[in-house]
Amino acid sequence: MKKCCWLWLLLWGFSSGAQAQPDSLSLETIQQKLESFEYPEVISLSGWLLAGRADMSSADSLEIHRMRAIAYYSLGDRQACGNEFLAILHIQPDFQWDPVKTSPKIIHFFEETRTEFLAGQKVPAAPDSAKIASALQNLTPASGSLPPRGVIMRSLLLPGWGHLASGHSAKGWLITALGVGALGSAIYFIGDTRSKEDAYLNETDPALIESRYQAYNSAYRKRNLLVAAYAAVWLYAQVDLLYFSKKGNSARSNAQNALRVRFLPEFHLSGKTSPAIQMRMALAW
Repeated sequence: MKKCCWLWLLLWGFSSGAQAQPDSLSLETIQQKLESFEYPEVISLSGWLLAGRADMSSADSLEIHRMRAIAYYSLGDRQACGNEFLAILHIQPDFQWDPVKTSPKIIHFFEETRTEFLAGQKVPAAPDSAKIASALQNLTPASGSLPPRGVIMRSLLLPGWGHLASGHSAKGWLITALGVGALGSAIYFIGDTRSKEDAYLNETDPALIESRYQAYNSAYRKRNLLVAAYAAVWLYAQVDLLYFSKKGNSARSNAQNALRVRFLPEFHLSGKTSPAIQMRMALAW
């Protein structure tokens, strides 16, 4: 009987200790392990803490996944680190790392994961095929109302050029100015973003990391905005030229885009020779 009691007490103590182990852990303990570069301990202890506390707050969960991501990245396990990033984004999609306390490479990897995560969240619903067919039928112009091929090619190369060639001067110059401005600015900020990204990733001074990151982030947003602006101007130019620009000057545009051959007579008079008449051929396109 005494042996059975001791056995029961031993089993009860073991189960109680196993259940209390996660509760005895704290974020401070895991943080100390992280600062001591004990990355396997960080992963194992944080796993116990996540499994043992069902009522954990969002802030504590974010902190645990943040430390686990750093540990996995430091151990070279990018796939497990990416999974921790996804866990962070599911809790807080606009989560921001501290650029002073975090490696720029980790932040860069996190931003790439965030871009893929947000792209996956914004999957458009499949539209009705009948509605698409009806819309295309209403927008498709008749073959006789299409601009000349040369006008279309100009518009594809540079938005606004096709409008100018078809006689829509005011609209053509406006679209051309917007397109050239957006394209030139986008090209500039593409190079500027790349150089500031390299400067940020290569910065080792903690006092300058945050300013480098802010400069890179600002250039990155401007680049994306200008690329989207040029795409919008280009798309508007094509749709407007094909569907909404009236062809009041179609005859003039056809004449301007046609290849013309002219034979012009020339008279040559000289005191030593008799008058001569020559024909000169002129090509115009």
